[in-house]
Amino acid sequence: MDLFRRFTKAYYGMWGPGMLAEPVNFGAEKMLKEEIEKITPQEKLNDALVILCAPTKPSFYAREESDLLKITKDLRKDKKDILEGKYDFRKDRRIAGHVKEYFWILNNYYETRYLGWKYFGGIIKKWLEEGIDEDNKIKEIQEHVKESAKKKGEMIKELKLSRYVVKLSDIIDEFMLFQDERKKYNLKGMHYLDILIAELGRRVGIGMQDMKYLLPEEIFVLFEKQEEFKSIINQRKDVCVIEYENGKYNVLDRKKSGEAYDWLFEVEITDMNKVEGIIANKGYAKGKACLMLSVRELPRMKKGDILVTTMTAPDFVVAMKKASAIVTDQGGLTSHAAIVSRELKIPCITGTKIATQAIKDGSMIEVDANEGVIRIIKR
Repeated sequence: MDLFRRFTKAYYGMWGPGMLAEPVNFGAEKMLKEEIEKITPQEKLNDALVILCAPTKPSFYAREESDLLKITKDLRKDKKDILEGKYDFRKDRRIAGHVKEYFWILNNYYETRYLGWKYFGGIIKKWLEEGIDEDNKIKEIQEHVKESAKKKGEMIKELKLSRYVVKLSDIIDEFMLFQDERKKYNLKGMHYLDILIAELGRRVGIGMQDMKYLLPEEIFVLFEKQEEFKSIINQRKDVCVIEYENGKYNVLDRKKSGEAYDWLFEVEITDMNKVEGIIANKGYAKGKACLMLSVRELPRMKKGDILVTTMTAPDFVVAMKKASAIVTDQGGLTSHAAIVSRELKIPCITGTKIATQAIKDGSMIEVDANEGVIRIIKR
């Protein structure tokens, strides 16, 4: 329990300064838009903002892929043994180093997964089977951020931006990196948190996933109130909503939680054929909408589907790599969906506010991210 208390204290300590990222980026993006609107025609405004808000440093997902590609290139000489299953990845120091650095990369707030030599060795084997060009893929990753930096420099010169406006763009860039690093350490922390709560739960007969229905302050007194908490957990597994106001939170009872849940998530807008949002990455796609409100639904995503969700996070990247386009309710030009869609080179529209309510799962839709419009073709 002492370890859990120390972990919680450290976690809260990280989130204090960590929470700066969202308001800084939101405010800086808004201020940048106001300045660019003064000097740019409306038809060119979005292009200018996309370029000025684009990250000039690779995300941790891009870095991991690049590092694994380098290992794959080195292992080409052992391709025959790898494809025949004779190569022992467990004895490869490069794989061990990669596991140590990136074992956490598919973690999320619902569950964690330790990625070992089998996982990364499987990807290497798949790449060797497909005959991918490692050098070309690494170059693509490197060129993406170089091109972003180049376009940003050209846009600054073209618009003759003041030092103040350039600084706003730089702040956005730095805080996107800050947000990415924060997420990296957060996902690492989830691994150790699961170990802690699994052990605490084992001692009182509560499974690890069930332990996640308890607040930290409740876990502190777990041993004294274990039977009471078992009943509370069963109620919260059905439906649970937490109110947070003025530094205090309150877990609503079953009835109020149900009412709040219906109000938040179960309102459908069925008479709309068009939804508009912010162009985060240009392009066009047509396909089946995959409405995803939880990471638990990731297995439903199929190659070519259009991902429709409230907002994305690193744990959504597996689904995003299968998507032909991304649509979100929330976010803007500096959101996770915007950043990853540019890396994946797929269309993305963010900040629609109502996409998850207006678009039903399985609907045929088209995403015109050149105009910032999603059209519902067939429900």
